[in-house]
Amino acid sequence: MNNKKLMLIDGNSILNRAFYGLQGKEILATSDGLFTNAVFGFINIMNKYLDEENPGYLCVAFDLKAPTFRHKEFDGYKANRKGMPKELAVQVPVIKEVLDAMNIKRLEYEGFEADDILGTVSLCAEKEGFEVVILTGDRDSLQLATDRTRIKLPVTKGWKTETEEYNHDKVIERYGVTPELFIDVKGLMGDTSDNIPGVPGIGEKTAIDLVKNFGTIENIYESLDKVEKKSVKQKLEDNRDLAFLSKRLATIDRNAPERCGLKSLQDLQKQEVDREKLYNLFKRLEFKSFIEKYNLKEERSKNPLKLRDVEVVRDIGDLEKIKKEILAEKGARFIIFLKRQMTSIQVLKVQEFHGDKRRLYMLISPEILLKIYF
Repeated sequence: MNNKKLMLIDGNSILNRAFYGLQGKEILATSDGLFTNAVFGFINIMNKYLDEENPGYLCVAFDLKAPTFRHKEFDGYKANRKGMPKELAVQVPVIKEVLDAMNIKRLEYEGFEADDILGTVSLCAEKEGFEVVILTGDRDSLQLATDRTRIKLPVTKGWKTETEEYNHDKVIERYGVTPELFIDVKGLMGDTSDNIPGVPGIGEKTAIDLVKNFGTIENIYESLDKVEKKSVKQKLEDNRDLAFLSKRLATIDRNAPERCGLKSLQDLQKQEVDREKLYNLFKRLEFKSFIEKYNLKEERSKNPLKLRDVEVVRDIGDLEKIKKEILAEKGARFIIFLKRQMTSIQVLKVQEFHGDKRRLYMLISPEILLKIYF
């Protein structure tokens, strides 16, 4: 294990790739109907690259729903994207729960995207002498490639997933421009996936040629009289504001406030998984293969169940009271199912609750089935 190697994972990007990568092949769901294909695929993808890189430090960055500074500057930013499918949306809190059980640091910061978090943390890590590996499906991150930072892009080719890997020199080899100037290429050609307008009529080839010849967008406009092709020159003249706006939208902010809530890179050091939490979670998700992979087993509580730890649910009032208590606990989930066929008292579930305390919930009302997850 390289103690000075940090792997940064673009959580939303890899979760999306996992979700759509398994679509049409195998729709995974638990017996009670929770979709799990994206979570299952995410863990598989993460494990593959962890095995390859064996980093000593690790974290996963996520977008938040709140508008970012890019949305505030341009109303149309990502406006063409369809909403997240509900089958995927329900899996977002689940993968975060899995990462927490694995003791993998999660980073998210309101007003900034996962890209900005990756850019900020990777820059900090480089300054402290780390080797950095960024795992993402977003080519925007190529602007972060340096001699110390590599970008790994899982791509699908002919129904098979392969990995494209870029450092500073590889970006130049592939695109003919440096990672820093890759931002200017995006500013000129735009990006349909993020609804970044670019300069209408200028595609990737023309954008690359302009940047190779003149450098930054600022330099291009300072040398506009030297652009030989009249049609290209006219498009640039007519869309100056769009070009500069698009560059700002395409630029990853590497100075996100307070390192996006991260106090020290030491907080990202890999930890042992919480075996009991992970076992219970994988058991609920019905991930038998991961239970075997991580060699997990059910941990028996050292504290025997006592009568005072038993609570009886008699009516909705009792249920609401218990619900508030459970939801106050970190990592707890509370689900109610209505049942009309139940006629006898049921012992529903025995789980750890509030540290080392265990509680048994007994059902009296025949119309309510209570499931409590931790």
